[in-house]
Amino acid sequence: MDKTLEKLKTICQAHKVIFELSYDPNNQNYMVIFDAPQFSTWRSNDTPNVTYHSKTVRGVIGFINKELKIGMIDKRSSSNE
Repeated sequence: MDKTLEKLKTICQAHKVIFELSYDPNNQNYMVIFDAPQFSTWRSNDTPNVTYHSKTVRGVIGFINKELKIGMIDKRSSSNE
């Protein structure tokens, strides 16, 4: 798991994404919340964060890479015309 978290840190830092990992022992489920950079939203859901839920962290790298490929929207450059 340490190797996965180090890779995740590297990926997120490169894109100015902040993540928070938590574990729910009752449900035995990991949750990773990814916050887009300030003034940005994730293109996949037009919100400032996306969440990964799973029994393991094994798929989290694929998840964030997919979200980064879809991209983010810089809300400062959006016009209301």
